[in-house]
Parts: sequence; structure tokens; C-alpha cells
Amino acid sequence: MVNVPTERHLKLYFPNGDVVLSASIDSDAAPAGPPRCQLFRVHKFLLMHHSTAFTNMFEDATAGPNESYDGVPIVKMEGDNAEDLAQLLNYLYNPTEMTFKRFDPNTPLVVSGVIRLADKYCIESLREHLIKAVVSDWPTTLDEWDAFQAEIEAVKKRIRLTWHRKPPSEWEYLCDHVPEPASVIVFAQEFGCHQILPAAFSQLMLISPNNYWESEWRDVELVARWSLLDKDALRRYMMGADRVLAYHPLPHQLLSDECTLLTEEGVLDIEAIEQSPCGIFSKLLLDKVWARRRHDGTKIDPLNLLEKCIEYGQSPERHSIPGSFCVRCDITIFRRISSMREHLWANLPDYFQLQVDVSELR
Repeated sequence: MVNVPTERHLKLYFPNGDVVLSASIDSDAAPAGPPRCQLFRVHKFLLMHHSTAFTNMFEDATAGPNESYDGVPIVKMEGDNAEDLAQLLNYLYNPTEMTFKRFDPNTPLVVSGVIRLADKYCIESLREHLIKAVVSDWPTTLDEWDAFQAEIEAVKKRIRLTWHRKPPSEWEYLCDHVPEPASVIVFAQEFGCHQILPAAFSQLMLISPNNYWESEWRDVELVARWSLLDKDALRRYMMGADRVLAYHPLPHQLLSDECTLLTEEGVLDIEAIEQSPCGIFSKLLLDKVWARRRHDGTKIDPLNLLEKCIEYGQSPERHSIPGSFCVRCDITIFRRISSMREHLWANLPDYFQLQVDVSELR
């Protein structure tokens, strides 16, 4: 074996193991100095039981002259990172220990290298487990998206309340408790879990490019690892964000069939609708809700704004708008807005130019 500084893994170096695996310690994880390797003394049987790739590797190793370490053969794991290999081996020995905190923004970064090793050594169960850990944090349906946004708002509120009763040294920060979209986009594109991309791009759309991961805003606002995105992902983001944030329903879309006036030719009579009591109120309501986004400069998801139309129409604030809906339109607005939100959600893959099966988003 090449004379390289080594260290034994504290947990995965078994005295009765019958093979030692050697993997390079990543330069970011190791102190300054020469390259180093970490050693894992493990059991061939367990690795071969889970992976035909390990079976072939050990068979090839025994066919020729072997190096040894501590009385057993040693195998150099070419190209493998010691930290990732440790997680893979720990999964084989202690599968119940490989759990991840919900909404941990670092999970996609932590597991990506391990998934590549799971692919390399054909351990499908580990691959599925790790991908599920990331995917489970992200909504794939409109109902899940609404719950996702509500949970983020609840986290914001909880954290801000704790600032009033804790010293700054004990403050929690929002970025540590919500999923981070840029790393998830990179993850989903590499590992084929495209069903979470619409939600990830939509969440990224709500974050200012000034709010990058290392910025001062990470304490109080949503932030993103913008630097991880390649040109193609940034292009999709910009094109999709322009289309989604420009969305604005027309007044007649909120009205009941009875108030959706038609010409003698059977087409929408826009002029007559705009002059009708329900048409006037619908326009004022939409302008009032959409104006909130323009006045404070924040990016508000149109899915959220559509929901606000219902909330606003039921709140005391509605009396600040002259007029009202008729009884039929007052009932219909729930169905109309629900339909518009579902249509907008279903079209997110098209807006962001994503290859996603629309049936996975319902």
C-alpha cells in the first residue's frame, strides 16, 4: 500500500472484519496537510449480500496478489469519498440510523455523494431511501403546496416570537428550518425525481436573488444557494418566474354563468361584463388583492393571491370596495378560484419548461 497517512474509522472498524476498505478523506473535511485515507474494517459477507458489485470487486481482488493491513486484505476504493463511504457502510450495518430531520436544507447536499456510491455499487434500497428523504420534504400536489406554505409561515412566526424571549446567542434562523430550493433543483435534475421540480422552482421564484445563502438575510428571510444553479436552470427559472408572476385573472373569470354575459353571437361581451355590478366588483377585488404585491415589492405567489381573493371577499375589508357580488357569484367564486389555482398549478411544468408527468402533480 502506498505510504499515505491513514486513520481508522471510529465506528466502522470491526476487529473481526475480514477486509479493510481505504477511501480518501475529502480535502474540505481534513486539516491542512498531505492527502489522507480513512480505513474501514468490515465483513465481506454483508457487503456481498447487498451488492453484486462488491461481490465482483472482492472476487477480482482475490484473483491477483493482495496487499494487506492489520492481517487482512486491503482494497483501495478508487474515487470514493471517505465520508460518503462511511454513510453507505453505516446504512448496511445500521439501516435504522439513517434518518434525516424534516425540512433540513442540507439534506440534498449531504446525500448526493452517497447516492452516487449507491449507484456505483448497485445498492438500490439505499438509493431509494435517500431520494425519498429529499422528495418527502417537497409538495407534488396543490393541496401539499398549500400545506407546505402554511408550515413555512408557521415556522417564521414561531422563530420570530422566540427572538423576544431568548438572547441573540440562542436565536434560531429561518434558513435552518425550511428546505432550500436551489440545491433541490440540482438534486432532482441529477437523480431523476422531476416531480418535485415545479414546487422547487416556484419556491425559488419567491426568493430575491439578493438573498443568497451566505447573505445577512439568512437570519430572517428565505434564502437560496443561487451559485449552485447552472445556466440552464437559471434560464428556466427566469422564464418561468416571468410568466407565473405576470399571471393576473380577468374579472369575468370569477363570475357565475348567469353573470358572464354573451353577445348575440355567443361570445363574451367584455364591455357589458365590465359595466355590470358583479363585473365592477370583481375588477376592484382583483386590483385590490394584486396591489398588495406591487406596493410592498415582495414576490407573492399567484396561487396565494387567488386564495387571498376568497379571504378578502369574506373579511371586513371587503366593505372598502364599493358594491358586492350577487348571491350566485358569491357562491361561484369558490369554485372558480379553485379551478384557476388547479389550472395554474398544472401548468407550472410548462412555464418552467420541465419534463414532468402532469398526473404526478394532482
